[in-house]
Amino acid sequence: MPRDIRTYLHDVLVAGGLIRRFVSGRSLVDYEDDPMLRSAVERQFEVIGEALRRAVETNPGFARRSRSSLGSSRSGINSFMDTRESGTKSFGPLLKRTSLGCSRSSMN
Repeated sequence: MPRDIRTYLHDVLVAGGLIRRFVSGRSLVDYEDDPMLRSAVERQFEVIGEALRRAVETNPGFARRSRSSLGSSRSGINSFMDTRESGTKSFGPLLKRTSLGCSRSSMN
């Protein structure tokens, strides 16, 4: 039996919180120079991508509702999952902008 969509969304929130915790107080240079930090952050993005993929698979209306609330068919969940599917190597620039950009206020 598929998990409740709220469980997948909880996984997304937990992973996002971990990313924020991992990069809190760290600079972009720290992120670039620390392979363990990068690996930890990348892993949580993989968790987020997998949870969103499964949420969409088990609840097809979820992607449609998310797109309509975000206003673009190529934004939000599908855009993130497309990036995720393109491979980890292309994740580098995205991770730097996203993970550190999300927590920039905590790094000053």
